[in-house]
Amino acid sequence: MELSIDFVKQLKQHILASRYLVAKMANAESLRLYFAIGQDLDTEIKHNAWGDKILDSVVGAFTARTAWIKRLFGVKI
Repeated sequence: MELSIDFVKQLKQHILASRYLVAKMANAESLRLYFAIGQDLDTEIKHNAWGDKILDSVVGAFTARTAWIKRLFGVKI
């Protein structure tokens, strides 16, 4: 049994296309999550009249990347 080179290339192309689609979907969902976190934090800060210092406590539970994402969506840290 012999596989043709074109067939193998076609299989690889399907795999790469699928990986790209999955990565794209995961990135979109991550952005939705971070945006929701930013909005929730902003709402709570305004509702409870908290100062920006409260974010120091919250950010302590997250990574530096998450803090950067929150800044991106307008939450002051």
